[in-house]
Amino acid sequence: MSGKLPFNPPQLSQFMDACWVESYFTKDEVALILKAYESKVKSAAQVADEGLDMPDLRKSTVTFLEPDDAEHNPIIHKLAQLAIQVNQQRYAFDLSGIYEPLQIAQYDSDDFFDWHADFSNDQASTRKLSLSVQLSEPSSYEGGDLQFKINTNEINAPKSLGTVVIFPSFIQHRVTPITSGSRKSLVAWITGPHFK
Repeated sequence: MSGKLPFNPPQLSQFMDACWVESYFTKDEVALILKAYESKVKSAAQVADEGLDMPDLRKSTVTFLEPDDAEHNPIIHKLAQLAIQVNQQRYAFDLSGIYEPLQIAQYDSDDFFDWHADFSNDQASTRKLSLSVQLSEPSSYEGGDLQFKINTNEINAPKSLGTVVIFPSFIQHRVTPITSGSRKSLVAWITGPHFK
């Protein structure tokens, strides 16, 4: 067999493992998210679709916001707008929308989330983009770095209030242990058809 293989994928020269928009949400918008967090029932964080307790992998407290809740429409709409814009510039994934509940997590002293990807089997297999929103002032805690593992490098995301970090859901990332204070973040997943 001679000649080139019949693959001619589009070249996306601006692909990034992770990118962010600092202070995308205002202090007032962050305050609204935190108000919603305070009004919700919290539970110990679990992992995977089966809801497994894995204390060696993750320790934090979480609650959820439903994506069709009218009270949170402005926040969800603003997140979706950013996801669409970044996807057009960086990833060109086939996206459908936000269908999973948004997760608000609180990390207190010694809490962490070790290396993992948001993309896995079952429901998580349709996740294309992950978005993490910084809800705490960086001066209010120590540790708690959102990091990405790119080959052998560990890259820290910025901690400024209201910053949104966007990355493909298959990228390895973690939250390092909190050494003092408390960190809150909101995470949303943009889904789409299975990769093919």
